[in-house]
Amino acid sequence: MLDLTEQDFLNISNVTGCIFEMVVHRSEDSISTDVCPNSTFLSKSMAGKHVWINASSAKDVTERLRHLHSAFVESPTSTSACVLVRDSMPVALPLLKDFRVVLTVPKGGLVR
Repeated sequence: MLDLTEQDFLNISNVTGCIFEMVVHRSEDSISTDVCPNSTFLSKSMAGKHVWINASSAKDVTERLRHLHSAFVESPTSTSACVLVRDSMPVALPLLKDFRVVLTVPKGGLVR
């Protein structure tokens, strides 16, 4: 699983104007992806939240994006997400249709 540095999380929040409300682990000295099973992620209501999506497989990312889309239909003006995907990850492009790239980590760049 890829994860960004704390500074990358902060940069994304600054660029998007959104603070991650779900699926992010915060402590006094760090911020990172809250690694949780798909069943836990899919059981949460995402409507009206800014969500971080990260998973180790294309299948999990796809399921999480579909879950997010249903939340977006419920609350389109207040639901958003950031998705961390590798270029080589085969995610269905229609699921990323209205997304924009806010940060590109160069190949070999620092990820945890």
